[in-house]
Amino acid sequence: MPPQPADSVPTPRAARPVLGPPQIAGLLIVAASAVLVGHWLSRIDPAWLVPLGFDPRQMPAPPRAWGMDDPWRTLFAPLGVASALALALRGLPRRPWAQALALSLLLAFTLRYLLWRITTVGGGEGLGPLLAVPMLITEVLYLTHRLFPFAPALLFDPRHRRRQADHLMADPAVAQMPVDVWIPVDNEPERLVRRALLTTRQLDPAPASVTLIDLTGRPEIVRLANDLGAAVISADPGESRVALMNKMLTAGGAPLIAMFDGNFMPLRPFLRRTLGFFTDDRVAMVQTPQRHFQSEFWNRNLGVDLVMPGNRDTFFHYLEVIRDRCNAVLGCGTSWIARRSALVDAGGFLGAAGRIEDQQTSARLLTRGWRLVYLDEILSLGEPPHTFAAYLQQRLHGIQGELQTFLMPRQLPIWSRLGTWPRCFYLDQALGLLTPLLRTLYLVLPLLALMLSVPLINAPLIVAIAYALPFLILYHSVPSWLSNHHFTPFWHEIHEALFAFPALARLPQMLRHPFRALPEDDPTTAERRFGQSLNPRLAWPFLLLLLLLIGTLLVHYAPAMLPDASLIPTPPYQGESANLLWNLYNGWVLLVCLLCCIDQPVRQGGDRVPLNRRGRLDVGGQPLGGHTGDVSESGVSFLLDGGGPAPAGGDGWLVLEQPAVRLPVRLVRHGPGGLAGLEFRPMDAATNTVLLNLLYGGGVDLPAPRQPGGLTALRSLMGGLWRAEPILRRY
Repeated sequence: MPPQPADSVPTPRAARPVLGPPQIAGLLIVAASAVLVGHWLSRIDPAWLVPLGFDPRQMPAPPRAWGMDDPWRTLFAPLGVASALALALRGLPRRPWAQALALSLLLAFTLRYLLWRITTVGGGEGLGPLLAVPMLITEVLYLTHRLFPFAPALLFDPRHRRRQADHLMADPAVAQMPVDVWIPVDNEPERLVRRALLTTRQLDPAPASVTLIDLTGRPEIVRLANDLGAAVISADPGESRVALMNKMLTAGGAPLIAMFDGNFMPLRPFLRRTLGFFTDDRVAMVQTPQRHFQSEFWNRNLGVDLVMPGNRDTFFHYLEVIRDRCNAVLGCGTSWIARRSALVDAGGFLGAAGRIEDQQTSARLLTRGWRLVYLDEILSLGEPPHTFAAYLQQRLHGIQGELQTFLMPRQLPIWSRLGTWPRCFYLDQALGLLTPLLRTLYLVLPLLALMLSVPLINAPLIVAIAYALPFLILYHSVPSWLSNHHFTPFWHEIHEALFAFPALARLPQMLRHPFRALPEDDPTTAERRFGQSLNPRLAWPFLLLLLLLIGTLLVHYAPAMLPDASLIPTPPYQGESANLLWNLYNGWVLLVCLLCCIDQPVRQGGDRVPLNRRGRLDVGGQPLGGHTGDVSESGVSFLLDGGGPAPAGGDGWLVLEQPAVRLPVRLVRHGPGGLAGLEFRPMDAATNTVLLNLLYGGGVDLPAPRQPGGLTALRSLMGGLWRAEPILRRY
């Protein structure tokens, strides 16, 4: 596969059409009809419900104890305590006493809020209670799922395993442990597979063997592996990844197996940092986090890729660390190393639907009494999904794997074999399967309440502020602080909303056939785009809900702006202000999600790494000194000394001093100030290995996990919405 020019734009592909006039007209008709029906229903007397045994007009009023008799006790004191703690967290040391204090206040204010919410579902008129009760249940389930992982927050110490690794790697016997490296390849591009194979050759200590597991039978991949000295095992027609890996497992080999997907590459110290844990005979697997050098699509689309973390940052840098302390680590499919005998003892790799074996296999190891270790250290890098559709396909495979884990009671006796904390984590994981439904209800129920003019929170606005605002302040500050800012509620709500509707659409199929492979989407929806594109099939729920919200606001509040507004009856109701604020917040979430769905072009042929290396550019027989600016697998920017003009275009060589390497290049552009854009010409495997080691082998600032606080996350999302780069930026 020829390298792409540095900063060049590849030949554009035909993009899927964005929403055209027919789709826009259809959504407008649906939205207008729904708004008018809701407006009509809001004017109907609810007496027709009495024969059914339910009269909303007779629901009990909120208890007086939850009112506003004492503003100081109800509003100002709780608000002051919550605000003081949120501000103090900026300077509090992360010590057990401070963590216990913050966690106790968070749980106390959460309980206070939920007890008050129970009192606000009664006393409404019309259809209010029919929406308020499901909304309350949704809040209870969602907050339980979100806050449970912070109950053992005092155990959070990511440096614990790193210190262990530092100590264990000093043992000389560790370097003598033989390891087989497996690289399963499905539909990954040849460029990524080549990178994975080359970087495994640089592992320290060297692996006993490297085997490429060919799942698709592509001849070019087999030739690539043969050229680079790797063994190849190809799947038979109809043979799944799980079946092939189990066949390899029983065929024998080194006592340890390291696994990297075809789009991941190990960094040089991967084995040196993980092998020491296997001196403990109880350890079956060491899992490391997955990390992408480039930003995920939604961060890049919104223009906050330098600030916001990836969608699984909380899982890899908080949840897995906590689960490790309770021996409940989840396998993640790649970037792990395992003991062959432990896998054989567990009956091999478990899984169905063709390719999902990570979570089931790790759960099986736990139920067999083995120890799983999680080392929170970036020891591999991968390629992220570049489009909304590709991301969704990846996440749907993940949620199907989680569902299968709970539908295999004989193979995975989780509830009878594991301890209390591991069972609690799996229970919370099962509750997490409801997140798409809960997030959808969070978006839809407040909109229905506003359309029907019924309260979800039957209380005056000042009372709602007194109970909700202190809780929200702590909810958006304490968990973020406890997790070392790896959890940002604002950003999680965006992630959940992006995934909610596609997951609900696939959920019935998963429930009917949980062990059948999901149908793959049209490949054109999952490939790199070189122009802005919006997938209507994935974005229409957000656009429809936005249109419904705008139409409802116009119907309910625009008449008040007319000259003779007194002629139009718009009776207010208790809880209307809370409904309005809730829907305005949801509208902001929907708008951010819609902008995230507009995929931006991917112009780079590879990861750009800022590297300042002295060298000499020799093009057309004219040697010129200078230094590199940034380097990728496909090209390099080179700044000439003195800002002199670059030579005429043509083929040549870039000779670097450190490391000493001669790279074949082609001059593709030259800009002001002596900046030359070079693309790499085809190079041999040895030179390519040196280039990859220069990029990823150390001495480079690898992407550290981003850790924004709650206010930083909110400012970033608001800024991304204000700039509207997916719409206004042109390429």
